[in-house]
Parts: sequence; C-alpha cells; structure tokens
Amino acid sequence: TGALGAFATQLVRGTAPFVFFSVERLVGLTKLSDFREELHLENDDLLDVLAAWPGTEPGIFVIDALDASRGGPSEAVIASLIELAVARLGERWSIVASIRTFDLLNGRRFRDVMRGEPPNSAYADPALSQVRHFRIPRLSDLELSDLAGACPSLGALVNTAPPKLKALLPNIFNLSLAAELIESGVAAESIRTLTTQSELIDRYEDERLPTQPLKRAAAATVEAMLQRRRLTVPQINVQHNALDDVLQTGVLIRAGDLVAFAHHVLFDHIAGRFYLAWSDPQHLQTQVSGDSAIGLLLGPALRFAMERIWQNDKPGRSESWTLLIDITAATDLDPVVASVALRTIAERVEVVPDVEGLTRLVQNAPDVDTIGGNALATSALCQHEHRGQGKRFDGSGDGVGDPG
Repeated sequence: TGALGAFATQLVRGTAPFVFFSVERLVGLTKLSDFREELHLENDDLLDVLAAWPGTEPGIFVIDALDASRGGPSEAVIASLIELAVARLGERWSIVASIRTFDLLNGRRFRDVMRGEPPNSAYADPALSQVRHFRIPRLSDLELSDLAGACPSLGALVNTAPPKLKALLPNIFNLSLAAELIESGVAAESIRTLTTQSELIDRYEDERLPTQPLKRAAAATVEAMLQRRRLTVPQINVQHNALDDVLQTGVLIRAGDLVAFAHHVLFDHIAGRFYLAWSDPQHLQTQVSGDSAIGLLLGPALRFAMERIWQNDKPGRSESWTLLIDITAATDLDPVVASVALRTIAERVEVVPDVEGLTRLVQNAPDVDTIGGNALATSALCQHEHRGQGKRFDGSGDGVGDPG
C-alpha cells in the first residue's frame, strides 16, 4: 500500500490518466454490476468508462489491497474485473495491484489472472516465477539507517537492538509498531527483549488494548468478519459495546459506517490470539476444520496461534505435534490450513528434543498409515527447513549430521 501510494503521488504530478481504488472500501461486492453503485456511476460500468477515456495517452488502473477480499465473495468479483479489463482495455491501460505474498501464493485465481514472467528477477519471489509481480523488499540497511537518523528515539532502538530484534525491524510493519510504541512513551529497553514478530505485536496490543472489554471487542470484530467472509464490515454487525473504544485506540479504523483493522496483520494476530482457541487445541482443531475454504482468511492467524502453542508447550512439544496430526488428518480440511500448520511447526524445530513428541506419536499410533503419512510430510519439511543447519532428523529422533 505504501509503495502504491507513492506511485499514485507520482501519477498525480503527471498527465497520464489513472484510476485508484482500494478493495477495503468495496466490501459489498457480490457481482460485477455492483461496481456501478459502489463507484456512483450513473449508466456505464467501470470498464466502459475506462475504455471511453478521452485521449490516447496510456493510463494506469491501480487496485490496492487485493488481499482485503480474501476468502469472501468479492474475491471472485475483483479477479473477474481484472480478467475483463485485460481483455477489453487492450494495451492502453496497465493494471497495477497490491497483494500480500501469502494471499498470492495461496490464491490461485489471482495467480492465474497475473500469469507471466516477473519483469525484474531482482524483485521476484522464486515461488511465483510464473506470475508477473514485483516483490517489495524489506528495508535495506541504508534505508533503516536513514529512518533511524530522522527519529532519534527510534534510532536509539535500531542502533542498539539485539540481533533477533534487529532482524525484525527491516519489515516496515514491524518498524512502524516499534515506532508507535516509542512515540506513546514505551521505554526502548522493554522493546529490546522482544525476539519474534508475535511478541512485538503482543506488546503493541497490550498497550492499545489493556482491558478485557477492549480485547473482547477486538475478538468480536474478528468474529463478525469471519461470519461475513470480509475484512471490512458494518460497525453495527460487531456485537460488543466497547467497539467505539477500540476505534479510539487506532487498532481499528472507521470508514463511514464500516470498520476494519488498521493493518491486515493486526487482524491475523488478534484472530490468532483472542479468537482461535490456542489454549484449547481440541477446540482450535474444530475452528479450522469443517470449512474447505477458510484457509485464506484464517491461515495467517493459525500460524500465530500455533506459534503460541509451541512456545507454551512442554519439552518434546507433544501438544503441538498432536494438534498438527489431528488437523492434517481431517478429511474436510482446507489445503491452505494443512500447509500453514505443517510449515509453522516444521519451522519451529531447532533441536532434536523438539521432535520427541512426534516420534512418540508415531511409535504409539494405532493408525500407522494415517499418522505415518502426516509424520512423513512433517519430517520432509523439517529436513528442508534445517538443511542449512547441517542437521536432519530420522525416525528414531536422533539428530544425524547431514554431509550434504
């Protein structure tokens, strides 16, 4: 969004025709004709307007926050709009859209719409080699240094941050949270102890949502969004009296009668912390099973929830491994949920004792075929994630040096 905003600012200074809209503001879309009402067009539809645009100078059609439509009815509508625009507008109009990497990797419709070679391999994700895209990189050391110089209090944190925190700060979202915390009076020393993105967001939420009513109102907002499969919903649909108080904290933002989280990662984290039952893994399993299309909406939230379970688990991580096996054994599971669950646990494995819970499950399983297949998939992911560490994990739970 920041990159598109800067791009739009450049377009304003030029003469080329351009149209900019944010999917977050178009929450009521269920069919293409809805664009006419949403954009207050009297007769023609949006593509007719663009096709009839006066002059011959090439135009830019900018669509921000495609991921705001993830999992909901507007996702197919936006994808259809882009498909039709490519077919009907010819070479005069270029389409530029922003979307999170997770949503593009897991959203087949948008990948198909954007099929082609990346224009610049230096800004391409290897997993999206058949999709025309620019991957916005993390801040460089020079950019981070420039920002630190412009804000002395933030600079003090950036320049003295321990390695794990310093690795988080080139992510512009993480950096913005740290800056907001410092600006609100939080001591930099208390931030230096944070080592993961989830811990940083925890700290931010604890400052912004210090009371139980505020936390419950945030969770109620997540629930309303999940019920309607939209990341922007009418305020009246949020069933909690503290909604206005949460809006005042900046965690939620108001757009007319609608409400949304200030950033989609806040939706993901609050869903994982206050909505998904990370303290009750059996209930968590039911929350993410039984819906074959919930993955795009809840996948990132599930990652945060499973990270929290792993962090609080006992040595051997039996609870984490049991949850993983139970989730992936479900017959009506969204493949995105299975992928997120497998990769989240595999990426947490650091030492041999971390897989002891898995080996015990395999040894004691009455249904060897089912659990064996899930264990094999997890083992393969662990092997891939830790290949660079010179380790592999065999079925006995022993760490074996990998000569390759």
